[in-house]
Amino acid sequence: MKMEYTGPPNEWLEKLLADLKLHLAELGYSERTILRLDATWKELVTYCTVHETTEFTVDLEREFVWERYGADLGDRDVSQNVSRAIHMLDDYLQYGMVFKQSSITLKGFSPVYKDLFEGFLNHLRQNQVSENSIRMWRSRLFRFEYFLFQSGIERFNQLKLHHVNAYIESLAGFSPGAVGATVNTLRRLFDYALAEG
Repeated sequence: MKMEYTGPPNEWLEKLLADLKLHLAELGYSERTILRLDATWKELVTYCTVHETTEFTVDLEREFVWERYGADLGDRDVSQNVSRAIHMLDDYLQYGMVFKQSSITLKGFSPVYKDLFEGFLNHLRQNQVSENSIRMWRSRLFRFEYFLFQSGIERFNQLKLHHVNAYIESLAGFSPGAVGATVNTLRRLFDYALAEG
């Protein structure tokens, strides 16, 4: 569900950000967190206004982060808040929702996916995958689970190729390494799910 915003850059982007901040408040994000993210968004508005930007693209995101922070989007040198702010904005524009920051998610998996995902992680452990790596795989699964529910997929066997493609597209703003690692996670998860019936 791609959101449509048009007009002068300072108008469409500010409207997009107003909608996004309302969405975050509805999701339970604190005012302090939203203000911290908004600091990056305000700089982005200025950047887009100066460059008379009419479309929000991954290239624009990368150019903004490079010119403002001297780094590539997704680099560890870039503030985590900056990367998160850009990814949130991109998620909202492309899909009308924001994916939770799975790396700090402490909840367990939902009852619908718990057996599959925990079974998969235990399978990794049995294949000598380290606990540090397990934590990374778990965080990727949390983000994927959130996407599944937001897409109305409440059983794993409802998953279709176009859902997988849409999820991979949602990673467009991440570094190539992060995208590759996520694709590898999905490939191994699907192999495990197939083997387990």
